[in-house]
Amino acid sequence: LVLNLTACYTWQGVATTSPAGVIEAKRPDRIRVVVPAGIQMELERPVVDGDQLVGTSVENERVGGAITQTFVPTVSVPVADILMLEIREFSMGRTIGLVFLSLLAASSLQTIGQYGF
Repeated sequence: LVLNLTACYTWQGVATTSPAGVIEAKRPDRIRVVVPAGIQMELERPVVDGDQLVGTSVENERVGGAITQTFVPTVSVPVADILMLEIREFSMGRTIGLVFLSLLAASSLQTIGQYGF
């Protein structure tokens, strides 16, 4: 179910010279930023505090076959160091596609169960 819910969201790159202005205007729940040296960070509940972007860092790690998330509270990044900003947004197209595929799979399973294929 969680995988299905994440399929309804997509990362949208934001072309701006003012990442702080975008974050304050849109108030996203989760963002990704790229800072110097190509380091990519994912932050939850980002806010701008003076010249710093502050949020909870989300670190994804694959352990065996499972992906675990670690949350690091209060990560601070200088706004001036942000090279790229992406905002996680709801995707109607992905949601419609997911619903369609789910209905198709359910229908196929029902047919298989009914006729014993």
